[in-house]
Amino acid sequence: MIHFNQSFIICSIYDANDSINIDILTGCYQKSYLESTYAKAYQTLVFIDLDGFKLINDIYGHNKGDEVLRDFAQTVKSMLRDRDAIIRFGGDEFVLLLEGSPCRGVQQRIEVIRCNIEAYFLAKQLHVSFSYGIVEVGGNIVSAINQADAAMYKQKHLRKQKHLAKQ
Repeated sequence: MIHFNQSFIICSIYDANDSINIDILTGCYQKSYLESTYAKAYQTLVFIDLDGFKLINDIYGHNKGDEVLRDFAQTVKSMLRDRDAIIRFGGDEFVLLLEGSPCRGVQQRIEVIRCNIEAYFLAKQLHVSFSYGIVEVGGNIVSAINQADAAMYKQKHLRKQKHLAKQ
């Protein structure tokens, strides 16, 4: 562009994902991803809460807890498709966003992931697992998170009852 006999080059610099941040500890998307337009494109949401995590922090300290969170996130991420997303919701809670998957198929995939997670950490002599809730997004992320969170707590309660019954 020429303006007052001077030449200028005009360019625009922007970050297309300016509202999407990555969690430094885990490499997952941060919770703000759930507010993005990208999140609304997914069909299935899985809310995950780690089982046994508090005990690891209490016994081994927060550095070990951080290591567990990193290992968990990277292991789960390696078992997801490239187009799926993992979000660190907070603390030891994660949200998976999955494309085009009916809930029944997702449950089978999540069970396989849980078995692999348990085996991975057992090899490190740690008892880590997770409880989860699965819902269809249906266009409303906030509602889906609330429903999946409630389903996860039901599962967590049932898993604790089964564990206590075995003792």
